[in-house]
Amino acid sequence: MKGIGFKLFPVILIGLFIAIMTTGSFLKKPLREDDDVIYYLNHVQEDIEDEDWKSAAEYLTKTQKAWDKVVQRIQYSAERDEINMLKTTFERTNGFIRAKEKAGALAEIAEAQFIWKELGK
Repeated sequence: MKGIGFKLFPVILIGLFIAIMTTGSFLKKPLREDDDVIYYLNHVQEDIEDEDWKSAAEYLTKTQKAWDKVVQRIQYSAERDEINMLKTTFERTNGFIRAKEKAGALAEIAEAQFIWKELGK
């Protein structure tokens, strides 16, 4: 009986690791209203297009808070570089919003949306 347990344990452990590492696309989906990153990101984009800089800054803050919640779920199943790139993109977007530079902010939002789409694939 002990022989089967010792042989089965590594198989179960490897299966668990594979499950954790392949669930990034599932785990990035919102579980609650306050962790819907793409919803907030779309609002930021709309506000930038309308040049409503105050609202864009508020929604970007909400986006970053939602991202902080999501990153805890996907940290083991997503590339660390992608995680860091998305955070950097949010920070650059914040700078463009503060400078009220529409073109740069929209470019950063487009990059953030692309990274989000590719995250966990």
